[in-house]
Amino acid sequence: MPDPRGETVVSLLRRAASELLAAQILAEEGEKMEASVVFHAQRAAENALAAFLATRGAPARVKNLPGLLQEVRAFLPAFAQVRLDALKTPATALAEARRILALVTDNLPSGMGKAVKG
Repeated sequence: MPDPRGETVVSLLRRAASELLAAQILAEEGEKMEASVVFHAQRAAENALAAFLATRGAPARVKNLPGLLQEVRAFLPAFAQVRLDALKTPATALAEARRILALVTDNLPSGMGKAVKG
């Protein structure tokens, strides 16, 4: 029987990857799409952080980036280096969202990383 928590994590991480891809595509359009790049980068970060919390049994709440980050930092001190201000600036939002997604995937429980990549 499939693990519903694992399915939630995989679903959230796939959404994060999709949002990141959208931000990347929009970034290629230049200055006129900067607001959209920031929006999608933030959504990618939110979904990735919610996925991490779901691995700990927390409900998958999205749309509160500062709150999600604070909760994740309680579990994993490596997230102290994440900069919310970098997610608000077009020049740095995409890179910071990538870094958050990488931190999350690097800290998934064993076996879950394979499910996400597969």
